[in-house]
Amino acid sequence: MGKINVKVTLNPIDLSEIARWSADSTHGAINSFIGIVRSSNLGRNVVAMEYDCFIPLCEKTFFDIATEAQKKWSPNANILVLHRHGKLEVGDASVAIVATTGHRDESYRITRYI
Repeated sequence: MGKINVKVTLNPIDLSEIARWSADSTHGAINSFIGIVRSSNLGRNVVAMEYDCFIPLCEKTFFDIATEAQKKWSPNANILVLHRHGKLEVGDASVAIVATTGHRDESYRITRYI
């Protein structure tokens, strides 16, 4: 069974942490999605945004969704979900979803599902 790591954090998402986490010589595919706070939404300027949640429930929900994806597409997949909490500025990474798998198709499907 692959590993699942989920974290909701006030700290900036560290891309080097993602790179370190993703290293797995048994997997031939790494797929990542990084969501960024953009400068406009629905035709309106965005200056900043704020995420608020009950962190334990949010992490459990992300873990459950990641487990569903792992069972559906690749039991050996390694999945990482990082999500920011608190105030974010334009250009900040708000979410990172990474899946490492034996082949690319399942890694794409997992990151899209989550």
